[in-house]
Amino acid sequence: MGEILILRAKYVVGDQDIDVTSYLTTQQSANYGAINFPVQQMDEDLRKKNMIVLEKDADPLKLTPPVLTLVYTDEAGAHHSLTKKLGEVVEIGERSWFGKFVQKPGDVLMDFGLTAAKGQFLFIFVMSWALVVLWSYKQWAFLQDQMDGNRLPLSIEDKFGTLGKYVAIFAEAIFGLSFVIEPPIQKLVERALGPTPFEPGWTVKFFFAFCAALTPVSSFFFNFLIWFTLVQTLVRLN
Repeated sequence: MGEILILRAKYVVGDQDIDVTSYLTTQQSANYGAINFPVQQMDEDLRKKNMIVLEKDADPLKLTPPVLTLVYTDEAGAHHSLTKKLGEVVEIGERSWFGKFVQKPGDVLMDFGLTAAKGQFLFIFVMSWALVVLWSYKQWAFLQDQMDGNRLPLSIEDKFGTLGKYVAIFAEAIFGLSFVIEPPIQKLVERALGPTPFEPGWTVKFFFAFCAALTPVSSFFFNFLIWFTLVQTLVRLN
């Protein structure tokens, strides 16, 4: 990417065509790549240098006010033309990063802070998302290890509490269903990938990990419910 390049610039005042290309490039250099100035200011600067013959209140200028016309290329090299009159402002391009830092360091530091904050937020979001997925997988793997056949140990069911019992029944139903649907799925996977090291119950772990990847927020609360009502009791008893 390049910068704004002034190809032609002329200021028409009455019957005068004044080449002001150097004036614009000087403004651009002083403003670190950006061109931003009122046409009125340029008119006054040219008059101070005696480059304009007609007075400001001359009758010809009342009929045909001064006009600035310029042709330039933008950062991508595309050509543009622009016409500005007295009372208007020429505003083209942007200051370089160094120019922004020199002229308005607060803006640069603010942009840097916002970028860093966005990066930090994205990092926290990705880490939280990954942890929820891993938590879901590990939690269902733990429940699978606690299963006796397709049920949790009957000797400790009374220690789950009312809600915990329903959660335990739900977990038992999920694993019971997996034992029915898993064999045909296992065959399809082995046909596609060959022999796999998956243990019985792998569909449950992968299913809930997949759900956690799609809906991490709701899965967090779902996993917390299972942990609070069922898993922590099992861990304490073990």
